[in-house]
Formats: sequence, structure tokens, C-alpha cells
Amino acid sequence: MMHVYLQDPAAGNLEALARESTVLHYEEGKSANVAVVEGRRTRALVIDGKTVATDGLSDMQHELLLGHIPVLARPRPRSVAVVGLGAGITLGAVLAHPELEAVTVIEIEPEVVAAARLFSHVNAAALDDPRLEITFQDGRNHLLTTRERYDVITADPIHPWVRGAAYLYTLEYYDLAAQRLTPGGIMCQWLPLYELSLENVRAAAASFDRAFEYTTLWQTANDAILVGSNNPISFDFEELGQRLASPGWTGSSRRSGSRTPVPS
Repeated sequence: MMHVYLQDPAAGNLEALARESTVLHYEEGKSANVAVVEGRRTRALVIDGKTVATDGLSDMQHELLLGHIPVLARPRPRSVAVVGLGAGITLGAVLAHPELEAVTVIEIEPEVVAAARLFSHVNAAALDDPRLEITFQDGRNHLLTTRERYDVITADPIHPWVRGAAYLYTLEYYDLAAQRLTPGGIMCQWLPLYELSLENVRAAAASFDRAFEYTTLWQTANDAILVGSNNPISFDFEELGQRLASPGWTGSSRRSGSRTPVPS
């Protein structure tokens, strides 16, 4: 059963929130205003006045699993593209896998980088990893113009109701991502289950399903994760056990409150 939330569960009394919060960082970027706000319980990345990532447990679950699930689903992955830096939590989960050789993060707003450094306690200082390359570009345009092919593409885009974000939930975008995967490559995408009608959720999931021959949907506390490939999606549990024994996964799983991202 799919649960749909009509209101953002993180939303509350904004006046009270302002009184109880401290602004740790604020910059006016080329494409957006970027802030990091410290509340009583969580630290939040705020883009143009909207919270897009936090270090709260419910957010951490999907942010970390967006990095772990597609990498674990792809046998012997070497290259990953992460569309959208945000707080760097998904990026940190990707880089927790030592077998990866090259990771590219595509971020449209350069000021997000400084903000993400204030989440090093939950992204494992991902921005300092030597395997990382940062490309400042719109995610769709990067996939449209690059000649690179990736073993994994994972995306934690902003909510589709935010101006300019809806195209990241379209069949055209998913088809483009599929063309930039290596044979057997995996595409992963965040799908919020709040502030969307059931029809909106079905439409986004159906578009993703049309772009890939094989798809799965994973549900976290308040969100869904779409995983697609043109090859069957399966897990070699012997290999998976070896990969899950890495120190990077162990530390990351503690931060998410998960023992393993796959059913036993």
C-alpha cells in the first residue's frame, strides 16, 4: 500500500521555527539563495526558503539509501554520477563504497558546496574525497551534452512543485538518463510522497517505469526511491555481504538507522 502525504511532515509553525533557529550560513548564489539553519533537533539546508535536506533521521534514510541501493544493485560498479549535491549525504553514501573509481556530482548552484561542508558530520566529508569531480551545470544539460557513460546515476532532486524542477520527473529526462548508462547500469531517483496527489505520484512512477525495462520502488518513512535498469535488477548476496562489510557502509548504516538496505 502506498501512503501519500498531502502536507510536508517537516512543516510547522514558521514563526516559532525562526525564533528557535540559528542561521549558520547564507549566500545569494547565481541561481538560488542558499542557507544552513540550525534548529533545536536538526540542521537544515534551505534553498530559496524551502528546506531541501536535513540531518534528521527520516530525511537521512532516503538520502543515504539513494546512494547505497543503486551502487549495491550494480555488480562491479566503477563510475557514478550524482545529480544534485544538496547536503552531500547521498554523495557520501556513494563514496562509502571503495570499489568506485570516479564519482561526478552535478550541481547547478556553486554556493551549495560551502553549505554542504556544514554537513560533514553526516556526509563523511565527501567533498574531500580524491575520487570526486564537481561539475557546475544543470543536471539535464549535463546528461544531454556529456559523452560519459556511468554505471550508476542517482538523483535527489528538489520537490517537483519547486519552480524549474518538474522536468526532473519526466519521461524525457528518464530516457536521457537511460542513454547515459553503461550496459547493466542503474538509475535511481527520489520521489516524495508528500505535497503530491496520488495521481501525481502514479504519473511520476509510470514515467520512470516506461523509461526502463526493469524497475523497483522502495519506500522509506516519507518518501519513495525509484530504481531502474534495462537489465534485470538482482542482488548477488555473497558479493553483497562482502561489500556490506566495508567500514564505509557500516558507518553509513549507523547514521541511517539501517542494518542493511536490502531484504534478507
